[in-house]
Amino acid sequence: MRNGGRTPKTIDEIFDEIRSCCGQAVSEILLHVGREIRKDAREIRLSVGRPMQIVTADGLCFCSRKGETFAGPDWGWYPDAAEIDAVFRAVCQYSIHAFADDIAAGFVTIRGGHRAGICGTAVYEKGIPFPTAQKHISSVNIRIASQIFGAADPILEELKRTGLQNILIVGPPCSGKTTVLRDLVRQLASGETGAFIRTSLIDERSELAAVYESEPQNDVGATCDVLNGFGKRDGILTAIRAFAPEMIVCDELGGPEDMDALLEASRCGAFLAASVHADSLESFLLRPNLRPLIESGVFDLAVLMGKDCRIREIRNLCKEGAR
Repeated sequence: MRNGGRTPKTIDEIFDEIRSCCGQAVSEILLHVGREIRKDAREIRLSVGRPMQIVTADGLCFCSRKGETFAGPDWGWYPDAAEIDAVFRAVCQYSIHAFADDIAAGFVTIRGGHRAGICGTAVYEKGIPFPTAQKHISSVNIRIASQIFGAADPILEELKRTGLQNILIVGPPCSGKTTVLRDLVRQLASGETGAFIRTSLIDERSELAAVYESEPQNDVGATCDVLNGFGKRDGILTAIRAFAPEMIVCDELGGPEDMDALLEASRCGAFLAASVHADSLESFLLRPNLRPLIESGVFDLAVLMGKDCRIREIRNLCKEGAR
């Protein structure tokens, strides 16, 4: 059974997932990268004419063609345009047309829930204010998804004391927001609060549950319904109509449509958990499109992430009068 009750994936399993989706050259290099580097790896960065980099919890290192790692770039592997194109095609499972929308948006989610950021030359069509495609791909950045059991423990302790709350996880990129959100889903839907919570997960980018051929690759608990690939607004409204969730979870809030959907969900009696990019709660409040979520009282708890990818602080917005 790939889901409920299983242990987290090992580092070897995680790297096997990545190696299966990044082409022969990179696959061979990753096979020989040292275990200590692999254990702490967060990103694998590849660009035309620049050295291959692995970003870890302690910074970054440069990687040679033999999988050796160095503090400086001199001995690194410098992929050319053809080699980056091979990685790009492997990430897209050799069917670029099937991933056209994802490519235009700048990322493709690969097996295991890892996300490959894609950078090239934007293609615009007349009258459309956003890129409709990319060409001449020059960089691929693979962000490694990790399922860390217990990452959301401080939140669960709070919920055991107070009951379900509306939760906003705040942190900069690569601070562990998605990891904590993923573990929160698992624990809620596994009865860790004392009851099995009916949870609807709006997994727009397939990062949280990592659905592959209809089955979540990550443990999302026994009572979680995954709405995979849905935009937040459509997913939230579908969940309310079809699944009567007690908790709705989604990642990375952005535009006004996300805000409207969350407000509607809160009025329907469902609790909410979501994440947002911000260095602090104060900087979050400076964003005019997001501030209404706090001022309207949608969220009860703000979970602030630290630079070590762990929860730094949980702030009760009701007590602080942030509403």
